[in-house]
Amino acid sequence: FIIHGSGFNFSGNSQQQSTATLTSYWAHPTDLDDAKVRFMHGDKILASVAATIQNSSKIECTTVPYTRPLLHTTCASWGSVSLWISLRGSPYVQCKTPFVYYHQPFIFHMSPRAVSVAAVANNDADVSLRLTVAATPQHTQTPAQRERLALDMQRHVMHFRILPQSPSVASSSTILAVRGTILPDDGAVDGVRASIHVPSQLAVGTYALQIAFNNTDFPPLPSDPIRVHAAFTTDDPTTLVVKSPRFNDAGQYEVAVSVNDGVHFSALSSSLLLVYWKPTCEYVTPAYGVSMGGTDLHLRISFGQLRHEGDRPRVALEDSTFDDPNGLIRVRFMSDLLPTVRGHVSSCRKFFHCTTPKNAMVDQFRHSQLEAMGLQVSVDGGVVFFDLTPKTPFSYYAPPKLRMYTPVQGPATGGTSVHLHVGVPIPDTFTCHLRFRGAKLLHQDIHDVPMTKSADGLVLTCISPMWHLEPGEAYAMALVELTLNGVDYVSDTTEFEPCGHPLFAGLGHHFCYYAPPRLTDVSAKFLSCRGHDQVVIRGAGLLECGGPIRVAFSNGTTTKYVDASRLDGDRVECRAPPFAPGTGMLLVQNVGRGQTDMRQDHVTWPCR
Repeated sequence: FIIHGSGFNFSGNSQQQSTATLTSYWAHPTDLDDAKVRFMHGDKILASVAATIQNSSKIECTTVPYTRPLLHTTCASWGSVSLWISLRGSPYVQCKTPFVYYHQPFIFHMSPRAVSVAAVANNDADVSLRLTVAATPQHTQTPAQRERLALDMQRHVMHFRILPQSPSVASSSTILAVRGTILPDDGAVDGVRASIHVPSQLAVGTYALQIAFNNTDFPPLPSDPIRVHAAFTTDDPTTLVVKSPRFNDAGQYEVAVSVNDGVHFSALSSSLLLVYWKPTCEYVTPAYGVSMGGTDLHLRISFGQLRHEGDRPRVALEDSTFDDPNGLIRVRFMSDLLPTVRGHVSSCRKFFHCTTPKNAMVDQFRHSQLEAMGLQVSVDGGVVFFDLTPKTPFSYYAPPKLRMYTPVQGPATGGTSVHLHVGVPIPDTFTCHLRFRGAKLLHQDIHDVPMTKSADGLVLTCISPMWHLEPGEAYAMALVELTLNGVDYVSDTTEFEPCGHPLFAGLGHHFCYYAPPRLTDVSAKFLSCRGHDQVVIRGAGLLECGGPIRVAFSNGTTTKYVDASRLDGDRVECRAPPFAPGTGMLLVQNVGRGQTDMRQDHVTWPCR
């Protein structure tokens, strides 16, 4: 923006940094050293920034953000700051006119969305707009925001830029600048009315609009400006635009056109007109989807009918005659960064089904875990979208960050307490399940078991299910996968600590099921109370499944554990610990990280 030496007037976006060029009437042509510009709110200094003297009449600097809250009592004076300039360390001199910040307005409604090129050529085309400063079109702006926007529209010139978007006109058309006109206020809370006059030199095509009060800080266009609210299309003379009449029944209708006052009609043989009731969504399942995308999302759809005043019966999708033979269902996720995806009617005819796109903002909400997302649906290929308001909104969540499993093995009979450690607490809104799936390609064993969360949400616990071992199979590896929504089994494993045992090489996310050891013989039935006797145990299933083999000596009151070494396929050896005289029992287990399961076969002998 430019500040003149006297009588200047300028403004800027409160959320952007703008390059400021100051025209100073007191600067001497030789005083071209750096300067300072101070932004002050009353007697409080907001910030001081360095400025560069371009020449004897221009000083350039960058504005600072303005973060004071907008209240009803301060609406008229909000955003007004004074500028003070210092040259070469001289005392600060105040500019005569204050600098004014404004909230960047957005266009969320435009009518009409298509104008005839004939009306444009005749200089007879106007487009009405609604402006808002809310975060998204789905949010309602506060009364203070609306009042301030109306004041800014009255105080400042509304500068619009018309940008060609169609490939056919983008190369041949230039960006056009027009001024907007504020319309009489209708008091609606969703926005403030304005209009623009469409320039007569516009060619046939699609155009997007940008607005800035200072003719400088135009907001960037979204990735797909054609599908946003701030876009309109000029139609060629061969296109006929009509408003559909009211229909009493939904269905497929033939369309015929007459150009001689209804004497003769020509039917459109290419397609039929689909007439439908407004679709609504009762709920979505699952209500949460992983931010990596790919979630199979089902929307429970019904159609609302309006036959009498106040009578709004709903017809479930499966009870309606709705069909989508041409694949025109579209589901829009209300974010400029997420694409619109195709949908279809599910086989049970109760849902619209689609696959969620990837949410590229995953890193920005990883630690807050959830990001709710508004949904819209279209059944005509994306021409008209309807807002969906399910009971629970669909939310993206960051993939859970896995740290480790403890233990990593257990008997095939099941019943082992498996603890899953995560790096980020899992909110209570999620019902977590752990899936045990056969690692072999043709293995059909799949078991989903519920998990309980610790108080801090960092440890998830479940009981391992039973597992089928083939005859002669000593152990089997089961892939372990965590799901928070029952559909997506995607996790962040960048900090995962796999088991270092050679048995788990390349299988770090697996759980080892082994056949419970069966003991057949113990070399020493009588042991010294002082311990250190060598004991050789013979049996089947004496394997090291992720850790050493341990032997437990117990008399029913006291239990002592010792490590054992494997001699061959069916023998292990250990040293008996010191023990009080009496009769005890011996138990063997295959152990690893955190293993505590002791339900194994055992033998007894007198310990003397």
